[in-house]
Amino acid sequence: MRTSRNFAARGRVVFEEGPVPAIPFKQVRVSARPVDFDSAPMNGGPLRTSMNDDGTFEIRNLSGWCVIQPDIASADWSLKRVTAAGKDVTETPIEFKDKDVDGIEVVLTARNPTLAGSVLDERGRPVGNFSVIVFAVDPRRWTFPSRFVALGRPNQQGRYKITGLPPDEYLAIALAPMTTTDWQDPEFLEGLRSFAQPVTLSEGEARTLDLRLRRQ
Repeated sequence: MRTSRNFAARGRVVFEEGPVPAIPFKQVRVSARPVDFDSAPMNGGPLRTSMNDDGTFEIRNLSGWCVIQPDIASADWSLKRVTAAGKDVTETPIEFKDKDVDGIEVVLTARNPTLAGSVLDERGRPVGNFSVIVFAVDPRRWTFPSRFVALGRPNQQGRYKITGLPPDEYLAIALAPMTTTDWQDPEFLEGLRSFAQPVTLSEGEARTLDLRLRRQ
């Protein structure tokens, strides 16, 4: 494993106009997630930095290929896109090899769709304990960690609500409560595909979808 990292990522976070006020920049952390073992830090996790008050950020000690991604302390805001040198690199690694990478822009939006609803048993009665998995139709979007795969659990009213998914074509399924991270495994998702219900989520849409609990 390499221990010398001499390059930096610099950029800023911006908010699209939305139905809720922008949150303080200090509630956003931007990380650089290595995509290979040699580029990973000694602790195995992504390299992170705190935001400056003006929305600019810098991540140091980078090498190899990394994906830039934010961690947002608000359910109202989610990632829309990441650009570098005018190109969309939201899901694409950036190589830190010969120089620093400046001008990265992380765009947050409050207009990503929401999906909510109830889960019913075979007799149409509400179920109070369950897990809802929503995942993109396109299996190329299942690579961990993916913005296109989400897990929902019941709230105090026995309903689920999932936020932060980008607009796309999805599949949704309700299962017994999950205690593992299998829902992030592409092979597990492939096994659910034929039983899941299709749903299209559009920008800014609040969609309701009631699901039948599938017994495994």
